Amino acid sequence: MYPCRGKEAAGGPLRAIDAGFVRVQDLPVISIVVPVHNAATYVAQCIEALEAQDYPRDLYEIFMVDNGSTDASVRCIRGAGGSIRLLHESKPGPYAARNRGLRNSRGTIIAFTDADCAPHRHWLRGIARHLSR
Repeated sequence: MYPCRGKEAAGGPLRAIDAGFVRVQDLPVISIVVPVHNAATYVAQCIEALEAQDYPRDLYEIFMVDNGSTDASVRCIRGAGGSIRLLHESKPGPYAARNRGLRNSRGTIIAFTDADCAPHRHWLRGIARHLSR
């Protein structure tokens, strides 16, 4: 538990990021783009890892971009709930799927991963820390 969660300070509420505290309004919005092609075996673990990030949930969005899957990938993504945005890209290839997600993103930082990956829970926090220096 973060010792200052819910406390107000001059400039707004604080969130713990590593050893220091950062104003929520100073944290960047991050868009995560995940190309998906026949990844039903892995996609649920990927989604769970992305939803478990220790970064404020209202400051990141997740795009899963189906790239013509013929397995249960789309059904698995839809079953994950409303926080995942499912997009479709008909042009084959992960680059096309990534570009589709990029066009729909609102983040100042774009993070790419693949459907067969389960990023560590500190992944987004590390990205924000290093790119905000």
